[in-house]
Amino acid sequence: MQGAMKTYGVYATANFFIKKALENNVELSPMKLIKFAYIAQGSALAAYKKCLFRETIEAWKYGSVVPDLYHNLKKYGDNTVRVPFAYVDDNFDYQEY
Repeated sequence: MQGAMKTYGVYATANFFIKKALENNVELSPMKLIKFAYIAQGSALAAYKKCLFRETIEAWKYGSVVPDLYHNLKKYGDNTVRVPFAYVDDNFDYQEY
């Protein structure tokens, strides 16, 4: 990675994983997507000492969650997430990672 790491929104981060899953024909459940976002945030903090996204992660009974992301993914149930979030305006630099 070149230069300083940017901070994105959780939906830009989620879109990165959704697009990668679609490109590689991998099923991505809402639970996996939530966990990937959590792991990506932790990895960014460990490697760069900077948050990847701005939203807060909360400790819930069954694991760590970004509440807004969780509530927007509930509609999928256990089904595969196949559509990126359309209202994201963060311009996540997918080549950066």
